Amino acid sequence: MDQRNSGLDDFTQFFHQLNEVPLKKQDSHLKLQIYVDNCSVEVFANDGETVISSEIYPNPLNMGIELFSNHGNVKVNSIDLWELKKSRFIFFGFNEQ
Repeated sequence: MDQRNSGLDDFTQFFHQLNEVPLKKQDSHLKLQIYVDNCSVEVFANDGETVISSEIYPNPLNMGIELFSNHGNVKVNSIDLWELKKSRFIFFGFNEQ
């Protein structure tokens, strides 16, 4: 996961990282489930066999996602996108006034 161009990143020198995790060699297919919210990305490969998560702080106007391969061509067979609803937190024992 490449944080180097993920948005607001000038708060620490350690944020610019390229994080990698090993994947077992499968047949020619790779299944990815990618979850993105306001400040994080989580990737589950092959039904959770390999998982990686990362903090990001994108510009709120930037709504793009980029998929790329460093080693050869990739064909995307399908992609499904869902917009998550905002969560609502209820704090018990707290009186709103």
